[in-house]
Amino acid sequence: MNSPENLQHPAPAQRPIGYWLRVVDRKLDDAMLELFADEGITRRDWRRLNVIAGTVDDERLRRKITSRPERLAPLVQRGWVTDEPGAPRLTEEGEASYAALLERVTALRSRVAGAVSPDDFQTTLATLESVARELGWHEGERMPRRRPERRGHHGATRHDGRRGHGHGHADERHEHRRHEHHRPGHGDGAGQGRPCR
Repeated sequence: MNSPENLQHPAPAQRPIGYWLRVVDRKLDDAMLELFADEGITRRDWRRLNVIAGTVDDERLRRKITSRPERLAPLVQRGWVTDEPGAPRLTEEGEASYAALLERVTALRSRVAGAVSPDDFQTTLATLESVARELGWHEGERMPRRRPERRGHHGATRHDGRRGHGHGHADERHEHRRHEHHRPGHGDGAGQGRPCR
């Protein structure tokens, strides 16, 4: 017989795929925010760094960087990227910081992939891609827009939209947030493949 508590908190096997997709996406989001918090950058900044460093070949993002150079302002202000119209590049300090961040992202990617066996991880990726294609996803499709991200300690915007310091870890107040569902290796760098997002 199901008690009120059991009905309120179903067993994991009863939870639908959408539940687990949201949980994993949120946990990845929180892990990346924590990873970048001390530097005061966002996942979008990280994606831009990857393109500028030449680690990721994303022509669409490169065009956006060229057409909207003001989006590089946080990286320029930190001394990581040169302020050269149409041709931004990493500074010496930027190269060192990028290398340190890449090491952390790689460690997070390994942690995520290591949660299950390599075969199971590849099966999971293939399964999610098949489901996405069944629902109409196609290669090259743009990801849905997400709400503005907070930055790290320095005058950061927290998940709840307020200004403040600290990490601002996720909690139940963030149920309303929209999340991107990225292909691993094509976004936040938490999956296997190219380190981007």
